[in-house]
Amino acid sequence: MVILTLSSIPGDALAGTPGWTAVAGHAAGYGLLAWAIHRAWDGKAAGLVAITAALVLGLVNELQQGLVAGRSPDVADLGVDGLGALAGVLVRCLRPRRPGSRPPGRGSAARR
Repeated sequence: MVILTLSSIPGDALAGTPGWTAVAGHAAGYGLLAWAIHRAWDGKAAGLVAITAALVLGLVNELQQGLVAGRSPDVADLGVDGLGALAGVLVRCLRPRRPGSRPPGRGSAARR
């Protein structure tokens, strides 16, 4: 919801905002989204599912921005969304784990 709400802000309300904030916002938002999906999804394809789902939402988000005054879809934003999603999954996979915990995306919760 946060991503779609922020992308609904009209372009004139964003005038004067530094360009790097949009890049950082896209990367962070889609990184957190993919991290959360990866954490919730159980199975070997969790990373692929998380990145794909984040990219689909990113595409919908970019198309939706075409309907907002002063905004337009941008393929570069979708690329940053994808990089953020990849980073979110990598952070989840590479984080230190507690002893005895199972690796992310491996097995079923019922088998614990």
